[in-house]
Amino acid sequence: MPAQPIVVGGTYQWYATISKNTTAAPTTFTAWNLTGATITVTFIPPNAGTAKHYSASIVVAADGTVSYTNVVGTFDVAGTWLISWKVSQSCVILESRQSSFQVYPSAAAA
Repeated sequence: MPAQPIVVGGTYQWYATISKNTTAAPTTFTAWNLTGATITVTFIPPNAGTAKHYSASIVVAADGTVSYTNVVGTFDVAGTWLISWKVSQSCVILESRQSSFQVYPSAAAA
């Protein structure tokens, strides 16, 4: 089944695999064991609007997999949004690069 577009006012399930590298092997990335970590997902609306931060869930800590299902109303405007994932584990806090995605107007909106 092809991926469906994200629409204003809709919900969508997000998944990511968080990886890390080391100073010994800076170009080699492996899954980050997220045991004991807190994960935050951030959505930034078009035109650098106010960022929206939510707690995400760890799916399999040892594999570095996380997920989040957004609430209705998260995407309140159409356009190009940004997403990033932040890991807080012990004294380490790192945020991923931002990735963009498109939110389309809802045909059901009246």
